[in-house]
Amino acid sequence: MANYSEVFKELAKSFAVANIRFPNLKAVVLAQWMLESGRGHSMLAIKHLNFGGLKWRDEMQGFATPVDYTDFANEGDMYCGFNSVDAFINGYWHFLGRSPYAGWEAHANDPEAFINFIATIYCPSNEDYSENVLSLIPEAVALLQQSGEVAVFSSVSTTSRYKVRFYSGDYLVRQKAANADKCICYVEHHFNSAGPTANYALVVVAKNASLTTINWGMRYAKAVASLLGTAVFAPASPWPGVAIGGIDGRGNGNLLYAEMPAILLEPLFVSNPKQAAQLKQATWQEALAKILADSICEFFPDGGLVAFSIGHKGKTSNPTDCGAAVHGGGYECEYAELVLKKAATLLEREAC
Repeated sequence: MANYSEVFKELAKSFAVANIRFPNLKAVVLAQWMLESGRGHSMLAIKHLNFGGLKWRDEMQGFATPVDYTDFANEGDMYCGFNSVDAFINGYWHFLGRSPYAGWEAHANDPEAFINFIATIYCPSNEDYSENVLSLIPEAVALLQQSGEVAVFSSVSTTSRYKVRFYSGDYLVRQKAANADKCICYVEHHFNSAGPTANYALVVVAKNASLTTINWGMRYAKAVASLLGTAVFAPASPWPGVAIGGIDGRGNGNLLYAEMPAILLEPLFVSNPKQAAQLKQATWQEALAKILADSICEFFPDGGLVAFSIGHKGKTSNPTDCGAAVHGGGYECEYAELVLKKAATLLEREAC
């Protein structure tokens, strides 16, 4: 039987009967707190009733107090301190209400989609964070039931054909990790940048790309061009919309070592004022995500693990890189991440 601290048992009892907006998330959230606090045995949990590893942010004023804490890696920082387990529960949801987590409610109907969405923000350095949390759900369900929760919504979708995993690190590292995970396909999302009138849709594939990969890229580029009312990239080859080996080699190395069909997306130009304005609207982001999800469902109908890579973001060799500046504000990688997360939700719900 798992060894919980007394204060974690108190947390579980309080959370079991708590009236929260999305009760179906109780099991996955308690599983996350188990992981973060070592089942309540971390000093942050014992001394400060912080079971989620929540660092202090100014927006937490009124919900927590700042405390100086040194973690297991001997790194000191300011964390949130709470005066009761109920204050922590309320504070956790307020923490997720801050701008970095904007949009999490859209994933609240599916515990797995929820933790996949917040994981890349909550713990970006740990690619296995979601899997580690999900593995604890059965234990969390049992603890909630023991603590007084009658109806625990524990379901994590097991019927969906698709699961999505986000990869970070330098591009070679991402590809090798996706190979090791036996992913069925690999998508790296970028946006293009040039002059203010540039407006074609482009997909890069590696110089060793298969015919399936090329056809997949053409299908995506054509659909995006139709959506935006633009042209597809027209190389001197029979493959409109697709640059084999990249333009002057750019992007080839991002895909060359992937052992599954792999494409690099550049659907529009963030330097183009009209296209940048469209990209900033949720409806256009959702439309781009839908095209991507539909293309994956079409070319990989048997399902499996899908690899997503946010262009520029998360590179070990250049951690501050976020790609091209978007006309009117923001950066390329921010919008690539938004589109990929929306596509991931569609795939995991099989909304394609």
